[in-house]
Amino acid sequence: MAAFLDTLAHAEGTTRFGFQDGYNVLVGGKISNSYDNHPRQLVWLPSYQINSSAAGRYQFLTSTWDDLVERFGIADFTPASQDLGAVQLIRECKALSLIHDGRIRDAIHACRNIWASLSYIEGKSKIAMIKFYCITSFDNFNLLSLIFAVG
Repeated sequence: MAAFLDTLAHAEGTTRFGFQDGYNVLVGGKISNSYDNHPRQLVWLPSYQINSSAAGRYQFLTSTWDDLVERFGIADFTPASQDLGAVQLIRECKALSLIHDGRIRDAIHACRNIWASLSYIEGKSKIAMIKFYCITSFDNFNLLSLIFAVG
């Protein structure tokens, strides 16, 4: 599971900003200074012509985070809470068993409606980045599964 979370964070682009493995990153690369709660900051994304509230290692929207807080009693926006929230969303996508069975392509497909970056992986625009990153994250079996899954 840790390797899938690492790959998801890398696909979301958060791991390249700051010094806290992406946990304090707002969409667009700005940094949040608090883990008390979701930062709730709207950031203008000119290339998409939208405002986004995405934040944290897995780029949770405010509405998604609020739903997780309400349903699971998450008390803060710390790294442990963000990991818990991401795993819960993966569970809701019915992808936990796929990940544990090494069916990475199916897991990516199952989670693509939650994380936009996974749609791009299926479209093969981020494949080189994912292959490179997974060399350090997945054991050999799962790395090969991912490479064959996405091209």
